[in-house]
Amino acid sequence: MIEETNIAYYQQEHRGDFSLMAKELVVKICSLEEPVPLRIVFFGSAASEEEYILRFKKLKQTVCSLPYKICPVVNFVAMPPFECALAAEVTFVRKEIKITPHEKGLIIETSMGREMVTEGIGAADGKTIFAKGEKIFSFVHKILDGCNMKPFNIVRQWNYIEHITFERDNLQNYQQFNDARSVFYNSSIWPHAYPAATGIGAFGGGVVVELNALVPREGVKVVPIDNKLQVAAHHYSQRVLAGKTPQTEQKSTPKFERAKMIACTNGYKLYISGTAAIRGEQSLGEMGVVQQASVTMENIKELLSASQQSYTKLFKAIVLPPRLLHLRVYVRNPEDFPLVRNYITANYPTVPTLYLQADICRRELLIEIEGTAISIQKHE
Repeated sequence: MIEETNIAYYQQEHRGDFSLMAKELVVKICSLEEPVPLRIVFFGSAASEEEYILRFKKLKQTVCSLPYKICPVVNFVAMPPFECALAAEVTFVRKEIKITPHEKGLIIETSMGREMVTEGIGAADGKTIFAKGEKIFSFVHKILDGCNMKPFNIVRQWNYIEHITFERDNLQNYQQFNDARSVFYNSSIWPHAYPAATGIGAFGGGVVVELNALVPREGVKVVPIDNKLQVAAHHYSQRVLAGKTPQTEQKSTPKFERAKMIACTNGYKLYISGTAAIRGEQSLGEMGVVQQASVTMENIKELLSASQQSYTKLFKAIVLPPRLLHLRVYVRNPEDFPLVRNYITANYPTVPTLYLQADICRRELLIEIEGTAISIQKHE
């Protein structure tokens, strides 16, 4: 079944003591006996590195104090939500699904295959973003090895990079991360192409990576989905990559696909990467935030359409139009939030949406959007 996992958003509206907010939000999340929470990603502010570490620790302790046989994996992203003091994105799994703990993650067996979801894997220490990335990916490699997976099994990845566009000595944080990611990815073949991914700026935490990896069952297809309106990110030219790189002769491109489809005989799930107002490889930075939001959603619509066409070719079957399960909307400037919310609410009123303040990977971009969609086969 395609809907063996699902995502929901929860918010803690009352501001106050962080420990109390965390407890109230977690109790709200876990009030139902089923489905079972698999991963909880918290979004909130942190005034310093010390506060970020303490708050992450508090959230883990709060979640693990609940009466679950297996504790959900946890991440804390230093990214303030616009509509509340503390927000959470929760991945739920049906109660009958087997869950097995693994280092920094959980493994589930579903109709799609053996899937691992990780907690936030961070490296706040290290002199450079490249060094932090190297440390994280070395650990990711160890985790994958421990559950008989390879880097090419990663299907969805989130990369939270503190002050993503900051440059020092012409070295940009995002470019340094891309260089570290490329070194890791180059250690593997990629028979199903790169993962869907988001690279977004946080306000603390150094570098934090979170991922889903899948060993598909027989008959399950893992397929990259391109957007004909955009150049694939891993094919960007050197002129749109920022700064310089001391690690390689050329600046490494961002290694991700625009979307990744996990498909079986009864339908598919689509992971939609962080998407912005880019056409070809050029940012449409001269546009206002509402226009950028509109172009971004046009890009997402193109991915939805392309996924439907790809499925039909693969399985020789007709599926219903893909349905968006949720959206995460990252907005650079707080003053733009009401405009963005009005646009999304007017055009996608039934889609659960979380709005977050974040730095986008290109300075001229004001908004980035990601999400997940599903489609099921059409039966006459």
